[in-house]
Amino acid sequence: MSEVIQMPPLRVEALAPNLTWSEVLRGSGYDDVASLPDDVAANVALMAIQMFQPLRDQLGFGLTVLAGGGVRSPAMNRRVGGAKASKHMLGVALDLRASTERRTLQIYDCAAAMQEDDGGIPKGGLALYLRKDGGVRFCH
Repeated sequence: MSEVIQMPPLRVEALAPNLTWSEVLRGSGYDDVASLPDDVAANVALMAIQMFQPLRDQLGFGLTVLAGGGVRSPAMNRRVGGAKASKHMLGVALDLRASTERRTLQIYDCAAAMQEDDGGIPKGGLALYLRKDGGVRFCH
């Protein structure tokens, strides 16, 4: 009689209609999806459905996940100077920008409104990062 081997769950490329694992893993310090801890992978998948896609649908334009602005390994988080308890390491944070500063600011404004009005995305963690000259860098 042969032994049954339990395989980890299959993780497909698409997390949500407008977000892929490759976008979230770019600059993460992880080699691939299979190297993510299961709880972190589950958090990323939930965040894609509960936060990213509703925000993307509301805005109606493309959102870019910055390299290293998706999930991060603890080593990569240290390398980029992330907070010691960074939510990126748990798979519950994304750094986003759009094609222009104006649209990147719209990401922040839309997310704030959706959080405040209980409009479909979870509350917390929202921040707008600016350059030294006051220009918009990205939305967290």
